[in-house]
Amino acid sequence: MTGVQTCALPISTLAIGPSVFKKLPYDTVKDFAPVGLVGSAQFALVANPNLGAPTLPDLIALVRSKNGQMSYGTSGASTPHHLFMEMFLKAIDAKAQHVPYRGTPEALTETASGRIDWFFAPLVSALPLIQSGRLQALAVSTAQRSPLLPQVPSISEAGYGSAAYTFWVGLFVTAKTPKPIVNKLHAGVMQVLAMPDVKDRLEKLGAAGMPMQQEAFEKYLDSETASAAQLVKAAGIKIE
Repeated sequence: MTGVQTCALPISTLAIGPSVFKKLPYDTVKDFAPVGLVGSAQFALVANPNLGAPTLPDLIALVRSKNGQMSYGTSGASTPHHLFMEMFLKAIDAKAQHVPYRGTPEALTETASGRIDWFFAPLVSALPLIQSGRLQALAVSTAQRSPLLPQVPSISEAGYGSAAYTFWVGLFVTAKTPKPIVNKLHAGVMQVLAMPDVKDRLEKLGAAGMPMQQEAFEKYLDSETASAAQLVKAAGIKIE
């Protein structure tokens, strides 16, 4: 399409980066024009079955009793996984040791083997291990339960709504993209998200569409960036 220099699908780490890194090769506000939210993915708080914590209240009680001795994994420092766990620990007023890994597969393997105690994992990635009994799912990150794990409570339902986390994906173009083209792309996103087969496919992936008008998306991005900044500062997360 004439006038579009580049398109990207940054995940919610776009809102986290400015608060974590001292220098970035881009400006998240000046260099990008938000087109629209595409969707959100559901994550699950999973633990090793031999941990002796079959429910979320059991895990919380155990974490508090160990006073910082238990460990949780992430797919890397400053990732959405990391921020969710900091939100969760803040919500339950407890401490734990952060163990960053090089990605989700490694962290899942380490949790299933018992080398770390729990992990906040993409639901679709963790589902085979949950179904095989190698991992226990204690809660999902969103406000509502997942249709893929209807028996598992949401973090909000469990009484920790302040720790609820939405992992989103949005469509952006370069800031110099002509407005008519941005508008046309936005209309295309909204049209695709309304398709029944797309909704069904997203649900099977543990995700959901997030149709949102451009102005609302811009405000949402500002809100997410501000929230991430507050959490990063409170948790003392820093990457040189």
